[in-house]
Amino acid sequence: MLPAPRPIKRKGVSLPEVILSMGIILLLAGILKPVAIQAKRRVLEIVSTNNLRQLHSALTLYRIDHDGEGVWGSAESMGLPPVETIEEAFPIYYSLRPPLAPHPLEPEIGQLYWTQWMWSEQDQQSPSWAEYASEAEGHSVIFIDPFVTPPEISPSQGSQNQILLSIHEGGQIVKTRSPGDWRERQFWHNLKRNP
Repeated sequence: MLPAPRPIKRKGVSLPEVILSMGIILLLAGILKPVAIQAKRRVLEIVSTNNLRQLHSALTLYRIDHDGEGVWGSAESMGLPPVETIEEAFPIYYSLRPPLAPHPLEPEIGQLYWTQWMWSEQDQQSPSWAEYASEAEGHSVIFIDPFVTPPEISPSQGSQNQILLSIHEGGQIVKTRSPGDWRERQFWHNLKRNP
């Protein structure tokens, strides 16, 4: 009697197996992509929060060095650097970029964190910085990151609910979702009254 033939060992994989494996990989990638995008945005938001804290710490040290009083009011009395010379007076401001800022950037917003204070002779906003800071009593907004807003909503559109990350004079980080023109102090003024 002849011995039973040995099974032939295959080398490699068949085409249906390759197609099935690729299908499973594509399905998993499709499921995980939104989760990965959301996780990446969250990490960049944390980076922005840390940047805002660094800016606040640097500004606090600048105020101490330049005899800023612990009072609320004008930029001069608070020891804040002049906005027109901020690059020379406060160089860290130009080294920290909002990580979620788009490419290319919207020209009217720029690539920096939005600054709310302004010295009396340049302040054209309503309320003035002195009025706003005095009424806010240490809770006035110093820096704003408007780029936390999802990319499908333009940060310059005031009618939609934008997501804004801000740091206040006392060092509190606040994440806000509200319609309106966040570049105006009146927006933050009203938000404080109606949280």
